[in-house]
Amino acid sequence: MKKIILIFSLIALVIFIILLVGQSGFFLHSNIVDNPSDAVKQEEEIQQPQTKDEYVSPDDTLSDKTESEDGSESDIKIETGTYQGQIDSSFIEIAISGVPEEKAIQVFMLSDELKNEFGDLELNTGESIKFQYYIGEDGRNIIVDIEN
Repeated sequence: MKKIILIFSLIALVIFIILLVGQSGFFLHSNIVDNPSDAVKQEEEIQQPQTKDEYVSPDDTLSDKTESEDGSESDIKIETGTYQGQIDSSFIEIAISGVPEEKAIQVFMLSDELKNEFGDLELNTGESIKFQYYIGEDGRNIIVDIEN
């Protein structure tokens, strides 16, 4: 009888310890930090702008010094790619040609002038395009011209 009580006591103690550790979350999610700024950092890492020479063939790139909308001097880059679609009235997605697939699709902001003319272009998803853009002071890719 004492052995049965001892066995049930040990089982109850083990169950109690398991429940206690499970409630504390010590072993669960110990490496996960729920910080909203982490999500922003991850999003910024995904949308890193290209450097001047990264993934660009000599045939596709012409650099001209140009005055941008804010009056600062910046490099205009010319690329070819496949139009993926419009995110909203200010942003579109393009899969850049000659870039590894996991880095090919990038988000581009439409310049104010191009935003007004964008509807007239009537681009279809999957259509090949040639476009000119520069990297703004905030690191965003800003498109100034698109050709079908």
